[in-house]
Amino acid sequence: MKAVRFHEHGGTDKLVYEECADPKPGAGQALIQVKAAALNRLDLWVRQGSPAYPVALPHILGADIAGVVLEGDELGKLKAGDEVMVYPIVSCGQCKACTDGFENHCPSFKVLGGHIPGGYAQKVVVPSRNLVKKPAGLSWAQAAAFPVTYLTAWNMLAERAKLQKGETVLVLGASAGVSVAGIQIAQQLGARVIAHTNTPEKAAILKGLGVDTVLTCHPSELSMNVLAATGNEGVEVVFEHVGPATWQQSMQSVARHGRIVTCGATTGAEVSLILRQLFMRELTLLGAYLGSLAEFHRVHQLLSAGKLAPLVHKTWPLAEAAAAQEALLARDHVGKLVLEIPE
Repeated sequence: MKAVRFHEHGGTDKLVYEECADPKPGAGQALIQVKAAALNRLDLWVRQGSPAYPVALPHILGADIAGVVLEGDELGKLKAGDEVMVYPIVSCGQCKACTDGFENHCPSFKVLGGHIPGGYAQKVVVPSRNLVKKPAGLSWAQAAAFPVTYLTAWNMLAERAKLQKGETVLVLGASAGVSVAGIQIAQQLGARVIAHTNTPEKAAILKGLGVDTVLTCHPSELSMNVLAATGNEGVEVVFEHVGPATWQQSMQSVARHGRIVTCGATTGAEVSLILRQLFMRELTLLGAYLGSLAEFHRVHQLLSAGKLAPLVHKTWPLAEAAAAQEALLARDHVGKLVLEIPE
């Protein structure tokens, strides 16, 4: 099969489009013909050699996968020929976390494309239980744009922050794929959305998604504008993945008893925390990492009901994965960047 792999860590020039052996499914596994694979910042960290994701080289990236079942064991209601999307976590299935339904807490969990081979390839092997049917009206690119971002955003807002109808959520880095997912999920939960982005062009797209208030101010003026938009009250929830570039503004934008939930560190891994801001205003800080298989099924139900619509900014053929990753680094897009996989 054809795949994009890297044989050593480094820049996008390390990505090689080449022939490699087909993977073989084992017990409880399915072989998927990959139709599309969406990009995530995880792909950049793994390629660059993040110690959090040790991999055997050469390695195939790609956690967001959509394709067709070729063959498999324990497929349940699925069969060869079905169009599917893939839950991105591979867990042991036996520990307390797994049996309690928290696969993302499994001590030995692995992320497709992060720790083990992923979807930058014509074929991939995944656990059969990780498969859900692709809704018929969804394009392959949209299907690949769904798993990681919508699972993460659901975990952040519905499970961790417990966003309620009538509350207001501030979505930072609002043009990112996970933020677009967060906007749509917040709307489904009945919340008001304030989104921050960096250009009028991106703001126009976000307004087209029905965002209540879109801010394009300098990050240093963010909290001032959020307070003005909320009658000086602040927001109940901040949807955060930017990191130090916006952290203090997030702390100043959240209302008393508010929650800040984060899933990423795009601008760096360390932030400063003023403790009196935390305890005097009785704030809650929450982390979220992907989500459980049950959560994946819940958000998949919303997708299948037509209540969510993955936004694809641009697609590239698999052979141009390096160019796609350069576009991800540039951060000029709104929504997801996707690789289309040739047969």
